[in-house]
Parts: sequence; structure tokens; C-alpha cells
Amino acid sequence: MTDQEKWLISEAQKQAAAATDFATKTFYQALAQFCREQAHAAELMRGEIDGRTWNHEQW
Repeated sequence: MTDQEKWLISEAQKQAAAATDFATKTFYQALAQFCREQAHAAELMRGEIDGRTWNHEQW
């Protein structure tokens, strides 16, 4: 996970904690979860690119 992804998730969690109404709190919690899922997907894609780069049979 990159520093930017960590920062974004942290900020969304801070906003969720500071929210005063249910809809806002739920929005920021969902945003944090979405960002975690996207960061995981990006990490998987980076790994796939790295793996394909080293596999001479897929060149």
C-alpha cells in the first residue's frame, strides 16, 4: 500500500469518527473500505505485471 493510499484511508477514518450524523459516518466508512479494496487490487496488478515481466514464456 502506498503512502497516498494509507493517507486517504486514514483521512476517511478520521472523517467517519468526526461525523455527527449516520449518513455521513456511513459514507466515510464505506469510502475507507473502498479505498482498502482498491489498494489491494492495485497491489495485485503490480504483482502480476512484475510476474509477467520475469516470465520469459509470456514475452
